[in-house]
Amino acid sequence: MNPKLRLGIIGIGMVGGPLARYFVKVRKYRRGDDLFLYDTASEKGYTDDPNKADVVFICVPSPRGLNGAVDLTAVESAFGLLVPPKTVVIKSTVPPGTTESFQARYPRHTVLFNPEFLTEAHAWEETLHPDRQLVGVAGESKDRALLVASLLPPAPLVAPSERLTLTA
Repeated sequence: MNPKLRLGIIGIGMVGGPLARYFVKVRKYRRGDDLFLYDTASEKGYTDDPNKADVVFICVPSPRGLNGAVDLTAVESAFGLLVPPKTVVIKSTVPPGTTESFQARYPRHTVLFNPEFLTEAHAWEETLHPDRQLVGVAGESKDRALLVASLLPPAPLVAPSERLTLTA
């Protein structure tokens, strides 16, 4: 049996909050033991060191500006917190090419993309029962993508392993 991977979540909001809750309630992870939560809003109380994790989910805001461009400042800041090597899973909404761009800039990490399909009103239910679960890869990261997919809630639509090349 493989040892339980240590997980980190950066950004404990609409996406990261339900994801953390899933790992605690369903997968039986324990904060500070094998789950590390971090948010820049200190009043939330999530100040764990994400570098204690093997796999880190980045769930930070990526708002669109008036010109339609996505602001990746928070994603960039999250990467800046991490000491490689890590498997880094971007769950923030990002434009196509972002996974490859971050993989090129941070080659000692394995960078994956796991889009969220949540509505704010039903985020917990949709986290537990997603209608699809996709993990996009950059380069030759299929094995890590399959590992990350195995950690997430199962869905009726899962990208088959030979098609795990969807990237953002």
